[in-house]
Amino acid sequence: SVERWKEITTLYHNMTDVMCCGWSPDGIRIVSGAKDKTLKVWSSTTFSILATLSSHTDEVTCCSWSPNATQIVSGSYDETIKVWDMESYSLLITLTLRDHQVENCKWAPDGTQFMTATEENIQIWSSQTFSLLHTQQLFDLSWSPDGTQYFSTGSSIRVWNAENYSLVSNFASFIPYVIGNGGWSPDGKCVITYAKNLIVWNIVSSSVLAYLDHDYVNYCSWSPDGSRIVSASNTIKLWDSRTFAILATLSHSIHAYWVRACSWTSDGTHFVSSCSDGTIKLWKYEKESRPKELI
Repeated sequence: SVERWKEITTLYHNMTDVMCCGWSPDGIRIVSGAKDKTLKVWSSTTFSILATLSSHTDEVTCCSWSPNATQIVSGSYDETIKVWDMESYSLLITLTLRDHQVENCKWAPDGTQFMTATEENIQIWSSQTFSLLHTQQLFDLSWSPDGTQYFSTGSSIRVWNAENYSLVSNFASFIPYVIGNGGWSPDGKCVITYAKNLIVWNIVSSSVLAYLDHDYVNYCSWSPDGSRIVSASNTIKLWDSRTFAILATLSHSIHAYWVRACSWTSDGTHFVSSCSDGTIKLWKYEKESRPKELI
């Protein structure tokens, strides 16, 4: 490995498949969601459980912090979306999608909206009124860093105007398998998709910049400064986003369980990963110390 990432600690979420995780934007808490139908909120310094959020009636599939770290949105196979207050750890509202299991959820960069995704459609909601603003037959989406556009994945890859939902560009159509959405680079110039491998795209030319080999990826995202990409499969890989070289390969589990998700701290020096073995691991980047020069 080119870089050294040290495992800080391992947290245990009832020894059940941990489907999602998120490091709060202010860095002080971590949330995890699992097949046991609960979310757990952890201190990132003491590693103690601050709250267990129990309201879903089926496995929790996704969770996401609001940009100001005051709320969490979660989704479940129980066909509901729940918004939680992170000061009181209380449930604010339950939104129901009839006959549609919730697969994913994300906040818009300015916090005024959040999206949810089912197996067939995406929904965009107001975070003030919790009213449904827009629905569209897409698999997943990610907002651009400035919030003016979003790019969608599924059987096609497209960019849309986030204000009027009109099509801006079409990267690729009629893809024979479903493509996951790894989001925009922080500078807004690239996007990343994943399935059997990772593909980095130039957003302006709609051209492929790189294919990154990591079999059957469950999750990927850019580091906050855009210098790295993290991808999760039965291992975790970190990539240099400029050269596309592998910086590190990490094993979350000695038994090669599936790593479900990862989430960065805002400064990019730490990330958290969640795994099907029931664990959550915290990782820290360790700069190599250079030997002192002899005078």
